[in-house]
Amino acid sequence: MQPGLDAAEERLILVDESDVWPPDVRLVLASLERTPRVRDDRRAIPRIRYRARAGLKLHSAKGGEPPHELYTRDVNHRGLGFVTAHRLATAHGGALHVPTPSGTIRTIGCVVLRCREVAPGWYEAAVSFNREESDFHPAVLLA
Repeated sequence: MQPGLDAAEERLILVDESDVWPPDVRLVLASLERTPRVRDDRRAIPRIRYRARAGLKLHSAKGGEPPHELYTRDVNHRGLGFVTAHRLATAHGGALHVPTPSGTIRTIGCVVLRCREVAPGWYEAAVSFNREESDFHPAVLLA
C-alpha cells in the first residue's frame, strides 16, 4: 500500500493498460504518486485512482482541432484528475471523452479547474464535471 492511502483509495481501477502508455507518461504519473500528500486535503469528496486514456475537446478550440489527449489519474462523480502534454486554459469548458469502468465511452461536459506544469512539457490538471456522473461515484467504483 502507498503511504497515506487507505485501502479504498489504494484500489486501482484499470481501464487502459498503463504499461502500453508512453514511458514519459508513466514517469510523470509515478513521480506525482511519490510526492507526499498534504494532510489537510481540501477535497470534500475523495477521488479514486483511475487509469484511462481520454480526450478533451475545449469549446474554445478551433474547428478541426483534435481533442487533447489525457491520461487520467483519479476520479469521483464530480471531477477527474489527469496529466497531459497540453497547457490548458483554466475556466474553459469542454467535452471530456472518457471510458467508464465497463469500457463504454462517455462524453461529459466539464470545466478546466487547474493546470500546472509538473515536468518539462507535462501538465497535471483537473476538470470539474458540469453535473454529477454516477458511473464515477466512489460507491459504484469500489463496489
